[in-house]
Amino acid sequence: MTEYDHISYLQDIATNLKEIAHTVNNPKFHRVSSLFGIEEFMSKGKKGGVHLLVKDVYSSRKGFNDGRVTERQYFTYFLLKYKGSNFDANETIKTELRSIERKIFAKYKKDYYNDIHEDITYGLQYLDLASFSAEDLTLIHTGYLGVMVTFSNEPIMDIRYDANDWLNG
Repeated sequence: MTEYDHISYLQDIATNLKEIAHTVNNPKFHRVSSLFGIEEFMSKGKKGGVHLLVKDVYSSRKGFNDGRVTERQYFTYFLLKYKGSNFDANETIKTELRSIERKIFAKYKKDYYNDIHEDITYGLQYLDLASFSAEDLTLIHTGYLGVMVTFSNEPIMDIRYDANDWLNG
């Protein structure tokens, strides 16, 4: 069983989705580890087109479901576009970013069903489609508009205590 790889999956989306079209010569895919990383990205002035930023931080919560250990994993990505001081472009850019966010969700949904029904392994078999949440971002002082997307999955984990892992058993 394949585990979901957040970074690789979204890098593939950034590379293949026409509205982003990430390449080595025209980078549109970026990894960030915090909100500071987003500010750092914006300070570098990457202004051309839509950029996909992936929050590269592990976040999870352990739980139990039918006596089995689960681990709800949380993921975040951002779509950003520079608008500068053109306030008339706000609604157009927000609409464009929401459209791209919906296309990415549709890809997740397609790949989720493929993982379940056709045994294609993106690692999405535990994806919680109902957990997807999108929120507009208006970063006034930077000239960027964006959408923040969060979601989760909840794979069954084989977590067991092993006395051999401990010095004192």
